[in-house]
Amino acid sequence: GINAEYMGEQDFLEVPSMALEKFAFEPQLLSRVARHHSNVPDAPELGAEIIHAAKALDRWMVGMLESRYFAMALFDLKAHARAPPYSFEGEEGLSARELYAKILARHTRLKELPGTHPCASWYHLVNGYDAGYYGYGWSDVYAADIFAWMHASPAGLLSAETGTKLRDEILGPCATQTGGDMLRTFLGREPSLEAWCERNGVPMARVPADPVAPAAAAES
Repeated sequence: GINAEYMGEQDFLEVPSMALEKFAFEPQLLSRVARHHSNVPDAPELGAEIIHAAKALDRWMVGMLESRYFAMALFDLKAHARAPPYSFEGEEGLSARELYAKILARHTRLKELPGTHPCASWYHLVNGYDAGYYGYGWSDVYAADIFAWMHASPAGLLSAETGTKLRDEILGPCATQTGGDMLRTFLGREPSLEAWCERNGVPMARVPADPVAPAAAAES
């Protein structure tokens, strides 16, 4: 779908920011920009060992975090698909709070904390992302694919040539082109799940051979 506020496809909307976020733990970048706050000549340096340890944190608790995200995205779709009361796995008459708790418990194995109501502070449900929270997932898949391409670029991840390509083919066109067209132009191929799976430690053997592509990867 199209996000009415930004006039961009919901499953492509977060791609630019998510692609740029992936620079945060890159040793090439950190070794150039990270400095001790004191700025004195003998200040401690951010060594390679610390940088690589920080990069490893990208996968810390990733299974739980991604399971929680996808469970929340499923709740968002179900909550906006009909008026309450809701049903889930054969159980009828559920409130929004009960539906959320049951979906999270089913897909994360985590029980709801007593006295809490997470939906009451989850602003995505009503700020233009309603029934579109799933878009973060596809955006991260595309962002990982873009970043992997940049990382493997012969010109280098931090080169002006690689940055110019990102600006001209992804950041610049923005909503004047479809997400799918921008991805194919930038990557030189169809987008793939492979980079996202590799970043998150998901064996590709477990991924369907031909997953259904969302609107951003479809032909315009």
